[in-house]
Amino acid sequence: MNVSSVNPASSESSLRFPRLGVWLLSLCIGFVPGCGFAADALLDAIDDELNGDDPKPAPVDNTPDGPAGDTVVEVDLADGERRVVGAPFDDPGTGVGDGANDRMLVWDRDDLAVYAVDLASGTRDLISGASEGSGPALESVSALALGAPGSLFVLHTGTNGPEVLLIDLSNGNRTPVSGLLVGSGPALDAPASLSYVSADNSLLVWDNDPGELLAINTSTGVRTVVASASVGSGSTPVDVTGAAVDEASNILLILRPTALLQVDLTNGNRSSISNGSKGSGAPIQEGIALELDETGGIALVLQTLPAPGQVLAVDLDDGDRTVISGTSTGDGPMLAYPNSITRVSADLVVVLNRTDP
Repeated sequence: MNVSSVNPASSESSLRFPRLGVWLLSLCIGFVPGCGFAADALLDAIDDELNGDDPKPAPVDNTPDGPAGDTVVEVDLADGERRVVGAPFDDPGTGVGDGANDRMLVWDRDDLAVYAVDLASGTRDLISGASEGSGPALESVSALALGAPGSLFVLHTGTNGPEVLLIDLSNGNRTPVSGLLVGSGPALDAPASLSYVSADNSLLVWDNDPGELLAINTSTGVRTVVASASVGSGSTPVDVTGAAVDEASNILLILRPTALLQVDLTNGNRSSISNGSKGSGAPIQEGIALELDETGGIALVLQTLPAPGQVLAVDLDDGDRTVISGTSTGDGPMLAYPNSITRVSADLVVVLNRTDP
């Protein structure tokens, strides 16, 4: 794949400074004896600036309590410390961590493209978009989910309405997997979450209209109801904001703005785990995204209130809630409007933060 590296410098500065360098070089060679020794180095620097051969992220502010900005943020689960990774995006939409490759995949709403952010260096590479790969445009993406190695599933709304796409991470090609023109079964009306099940290479999508859980066969696109008003018992929320699958327990955790529930994938039954009347500790307020810890016994809830945002640990046995990163827990830039969280190692999660909703 011809991967394009993103240079955080603006296009204006990319043109202005090389032109100035060429002018200075011509003066140097013409009037200063021995200046030719510096010519190659200066020309190499100009070439790097123009072609992005050595992309480096702009300096970031990791000062305690400073704003995180439109960036990827690492959160240490052990002490709650937060660290900005790489330069800001123009308009980041959503993301998913890829711990196996030490990176986060981010969809940018301005570029309509997916980038890979290296968690060690902060540099980012174009993975799929208008100039990388073929297939439907990446419009109105609401969720990303890593699939089998080398694949990324995308939940978006395009010209054919809500649909799931598959991105080949080796070349950026985008292929419809399920939607209006692919597969059969209940339509995707207001899909709110996307979870990958490795056991059978399927997807789980909670649809807020009419409030049901669908399983998608990624080979055929066929959609099957797993839980709904007529399948299983319990409430059928229409305000789900995130989900995380626990394959070992065969359940799907679903997050509402103020509550955490679970769906038994064997029978579709829904039950409460933590809310205002179940469990103690900091309340769930404007819960926006969800992840599981390494043991599977703790849910990591990302929420935007109380401002600035914070990460809660929710005990799945008793529903108790503990702040593990927030205003008074952990140092580093504060989260404003975080919208996705993924565990990339035992004690580290990556969060995509925004400066506005």
